[in-house]
Amino acid sequence: MLDAAHAALPWAAEAAGAARRVVVHGDLYARHVVVEAGRLVGFIDWGDVHLGDPALDLSIAHALLPPDAHGAFRVAYGDVDRATWARARFRAAHYVSALLHYGWDVDDADLVAEAQVALRHLEATHR
Repeated sequence: MLDAAHAALPWAAEAAGAARRVVVHGDLYARHVVVEAGRLVGFIDWGDVHLGDPALDLSIAHALLPPDAHGAFRVAYGDVDRATWARARFRAAHYVSALLHYGWDVDDADLVAEAQVALRHLEATHR
């Protein structure tokens, strides 16, 4: 599974560059997303909110959504330039790898499973 995260490294250079700064959640992943009846209804745990790169929060699209849903996400979200989208993918690969290791360390099977799904999404977008 970690091969998917490491596969992100060759295109990381594309993600480099100055980013605009916006208010971001800062710690947006599966456990901070509130879903009710299959619909997104909110986000929790705003303790890491700060002024930062929008790619940080956009990374959740790469981690939670299958690649075929990325187009609809980007239409709903609005304009996302290529470099920001690439940084978001790179951040997702990094963050999901960390979550996977953390899940293993604390014996959290649900977190490990979610991280593995996210890595499969990332791997699918690399092909």
